[in-house]
Amino acid sequence: MVEEAKKPDADPEALYRVRFFVAAAPEDAAKYVKYYDAKKGETKDATAKTSIKARHEHFVLNLPLVAKDQSTMLSNHFHKVNIVVQQPGDAKTIDGFFKDITPEQILKDKDARNTVNESLKLLQRFNVWVEATVKVNGDGVILVTEHTQLKEF
Repeated sequence: MVEEAKKPDADPEALYRVRFFVAAAPEDAAKYVKYYDAKKGETKDATAKTSIKARHEHFVLNLPLVAKDQSTMLSNHFHKVNIVVQQPGDAKTIDGFFKDITPEQILKDKDARNTVNESLKLLQRFNVWVEATVKVNGDGVILVTEHTQLKEF
């Protein structure tokens, strides 16, 4: 998939349907919430005291996962898959990977942060597979798209 996306005639907006399991994930998702100013093009670390003041400012969750699929299962190779959730400055809810949880809530709300961290632990259990829609950016980074959302059980 990554090799296909790097071809010169590849469509940069192409989406791929994949199935992978998570071999490793961060323990605290709040560390991966960033503050992004679209006007200045700056990204900074966000804290619980960070607030959005304008429409061009966003909270962004950029969560890296170490994943394996069927092609790499019996080898030492893995894929780095990023979950990127961008919350516009005026949005209180969004459809992201974690259902009804925004990056701002991960940062500021203890219950939301615990829910996300517990979900990440569950994803790392034996025989848990994620079926996702991904795209590959120009640098070869695999990004889980907004079309993918964890289901509630």
